[in-house]
Amino acid sequence: MSYHIEQITCNKESYLELLLIADPSEEMVRSYLSAGDLYVMKKEEVVVCAALMTAEGDRVELKNLVTHPSHLRQGHATRMMKYLMERYSNRKICLGTGGTGIEGIEFFQLTFYKKMGFQVTDVIRNYFIENYPEPIYEENGMQCVDRIWLEYIPEAIR
Repeated sequence: MSYHIEQITCNKESYLELLLIADPSEEMVRSYLSAGDLYVMKKEEVVVCAALMTAEGDRVELKNLVTHPSHLRQGHATRMMKYLMERYSNRKICLGTGGTGIEGIEFFQLTFYKKMGFQVTDVIRNYFIENYPEPIYEENGMQCVDRIWLEYIPEAIR
């Protein structure tokens, strides 16, 4: 199977439906879509994963990482993250993800980012309750409550 990752510079809106899987607020996604660098991973010309990065000073922020539901648990997000970590190897990478607000219970996304080498730097309590009009529930049925901030500092700049 042939995989390739490409940067999308035109027609980013055509990927909106896919990006909304990772961030259900269309308003939020639209706010960073035009300003960010959008990357898509294709498997035989079918989009299986997408990521959107924005530059902020000496760092980049991963705003959105999503795998198409029919392609989950096949290593696509890991491949995409390794690509992004290499592409941005001269800059700090940060991201925010959801948390349960319950000590000792975390969503798979947080576990994934930690395995990729990211470190938790901050927790914004009740972020998703206070900033999203509707509750967000993860696939395990638990509500997304806190925003967990993480960062990765590449070896090249440590």
